[in-house]
This record gives sequence, structure tokens and C-alpha cells, in this order.
Amino acid sequence: MENWCVNNKYLQKKFAVIYNANIQQIFLKGNWNWVFINTFANYFREEKYMLEFETICALATPSGESAIAVIRLSGKRAFEIASKVFVSKMKGKTIENSPTHSAIFGHIINNGKLIDECLCTIFRSPHSYTGEDSVEFSIHGSSFIAQKVIVALLENGASLANRGEFTKRAFLNGKL
Repeated sequence: MENWCVNNKYLQKKFAVIYNANIQQIFLKGNWNWVFINTFANYFREEKYMLEFETICALATPSGESAIAVIRLSGKRAFEIASKVFVSKMKGKTIENSPTHSAIFGHIINNGKLIDECLCTIFRSPHSYTGEDSVEFSIHGSSFIAQKVIVALLENGASLANRGEFTKRAFLNGKL
């Protein structure tokens, strides 16, 4: 079972929020229904509070052979995890010091081994699709390379996203 929390101490006392990943429901003080999910999301939209989740990653483009594949990483630790596997080829540019909606050219490296050259795009909270800190790696479109990059992110602290999880986070964070 995965737990959610909110940034505001008052709201933590007001709502007992538990999310069960297996049945895709939110429990609010023992009651559950999609009505509660919508009410809860609308409350946070109006109050401008962000939900906190674990950092997730997934292939954002269709699987299979292509020219480019995009791997998305989203969550509180997105920049930290991305910095462990990405090395910039641009002098003085890092994930931490780059502004939102900027791209950096570099390499994906895991355990000292080069995986691929890529373009890393940074989206800072709340100006991203999910409303969280997000990183997108535009890599070469080989399924093998995409798999290696995802494994590198998982080994460095990310969790694999469920289907629709990026959109669910966008909805719950008031972005849709």
C-alpha cells in the first residue's frame, strides 16, 4: 500500500488520506468513491496544495523501434535521481542549475558505463504536466536502450509508473 501526504499540516489532520494502488481508490476517513476523489482533487485545486508521491518513471512514447524514445521521470526526487544517471556535455549546465523548460545535451551513464547520448529536458514544479518536478530524456529509439535507461532510473531510486499515473497526478494536482 502506498501512502500520500500533503504539504500542509492542517490538511494532514483534516483528511486521513490513503491510496491503495491495487484497487485504484482513495479512502477518506473510511469512505471511498470516485465522488470523493473528485471532491478531494477539487479541494486541492482551489487551495493550491500539492500532493506528494514517490518519484516514478516510464516510457512516454510507444514501445518498439523508432528514431527517438522519451522517458519521463516525475516526482519530488526527479532531479536528484536524474543527476545520478545524466552527465551534461555542456560546460556549466547541470539539471540543478537549469531553469524550467530548458534542455541539456549529455550522456546517460549507469555504473560507469555509457548507455546513450541524449537530450534532457527539465520541467520545474508547478510548471509541468504533472505539477511536480519532471525530467524527460529524449534518447535513441532502440527498445534495448530505453530498457537500459529505465533500469538505471529504477536502480537509482525511481519506481515504475502504472498506466495512466502521470495523468492521474496531473489531475490530482489540479493540472487538468
